[in-house]
Amino acid sequence: MNNITVAKTFKDTGVYQREKENLTYHIFNNLDFSDNKRHISFFRSDFRGSNFTNVKFYRNNFDRADFISCTFRNCHFTKVNFGSCEIKNCYFENVTFEDNIYKVISAQQNSFFNCRFVRENLLVSMYDCKFEESSFVDCNFERSSTERLEFLRCEVKNTNLATMHAEHHRFISCKMEDVCIDPSYVFGYLFYGTSLEKIDYLHRGESVSLEETAASYGKFLEEARYFEYLNAGIIFQNAGVILQYKESKAEIVKNSLEQLSLYDIVQLRKTGILDILNAICFYVKYSMLSLQELVEIEDLLQNFDWSQFSFEETLEYQGKVGMISSIISSGKYPLTPELLGDIPLESTSLVEFYCDTNDFDLAFENAKALLDKVTDKCGVLGLYSLIDKRQGSWELVFAIPTLCAVVLPFFVQNIIQTYGMFLEVSNKKHRFSFDKCLIDMAKKSLQAINLSKNPSKASDILALVNSLQSGETNNISKKPSKDIVEEIAGIIKLIKIGIS
Repeated sequence: MNNITVAKTFKDTGVYQREKENLTYHIFNNLDFSDNKRHISFFRSDFRGSNFTNVKFYRNNFDRADFISCTFRNCHFTKVNFGSCEIKNCYFENVTFEDNIYKVISAQQNSFFNCRFVRENLLVSMYDCKFEESSFVDCNFERSSTERLEFLRCEVKNTNLATMHAEHHRFISCKMEDVCIDPSYVFGYLFYGTSLEKIDYLHRGESVSLEETAASYGKFLEEARYFEYLNAGIIFQNAGVILQYKESKAEIVKNSLEQLSLYDIVQLRKTGILDILNAICFYVKYSMLSLQELVEIEDLLQNFDWSQFSFEETLEYQGKVGMISSIISSGKYPLTPELLGDIPLESTSLVEFYCDTNDFDLAFENAKALLDKVTDKCGVLGLYSLIDKRQGSWELVFAIPTLCAVVLPFFVQNIIQTYGMFLEVSNKKHRFSFDKCLIDMAKKSLQAINLSKNPSKASDILALVNSLQSGETNNISKKPSKDIVEEIAGIIKLIKIGIS
């Protein structure tokens, strides 16, 4: 256990045939292979665990070579023959790939940060790789096979993705221009913050519009492609394409899970259900669902009978459901037009404060200070009502507009991070002791407050949250004599938000 491998420094000995060489755990620093008149071949060499920094590769031969758990920084590969090499669990940063040669390389579990791919005719078998702030320009993936690739803040330009097998990719805040994609696969991709306007959809070499593909939307259901049926609805919705089908997303999820539960082949059932749950996790993480859809789907997942499956299978599903609930419960979901847009102004939610004090006035004043700040910023100052209280260490339950309840987590994140306050956000039907009488009382309490309110628009709320996140606005105002943040944190130990 104490035998630590000591890295060796690679030396260019002038030998051009470095084939089948053991170059594991070597350091390659400040090398320029483009200076050599003859090009060094590393055919079938082993580079496991090696680090490459400031290296320019030019016309080198890496066919059948192994790059496993390697690190590349500030490197450049030009006209290199990668052949059929293996690249696994490697990290690339500030690396450029340009005009290289590929013959079905195997690339798995790699990360690329700020990398550039230029004029690359990639023939790869690539799985579980992540590209962040990277670019693909004038590239082609013809006959490649790729699965579970994630593109985060990437630029893809004049690149053909239509002539490869490609499943379960994710594009997050990407720019795509003159990109070809096969519509047979596009509905298996998850998109967030990525415009599809400049994508050319090629089906068997023929260009089709996204609107034309909507005509066959129902075939996903007929062919039992439940994940794609759910995901296509969101893609069409975001693209402004109107569908004839009117099921809610919760209904689609419910029907899909029920049908998949009937499968007697475990692998097919697991793949189908996990595809659905992974997609929902993505939608929740990036607030791509409306609040009503989010609440309905969480309620459905919490009440679904997962115990009908084997113990091991149930653990996998409940792990995903727990992840979805955890994102919601943390209050760290982003506020988006999709999330805020359909919240009725009359919708009421509940907030419960658990206070570490026996002094009711002290507990009430601290809760009131926080609620005043939130309702003021939402344009409904004072629109909340105390509807229940339990003595001991005081527990106070307030009715507030749902819009304010959704925004509240953003006002307390600094308290949570600095002072350790706890926050839970949930559908009111789960984990809370709120009964129907209490919920009805909440609605009546707010309706009884005779105030002329002018609620902020969703766009105003989004601007407010952006200012909070950028530090332009103080999350909590200050008292002249004492920091109110510290006082609130000393009294309120837990906030539970029950969103309707």
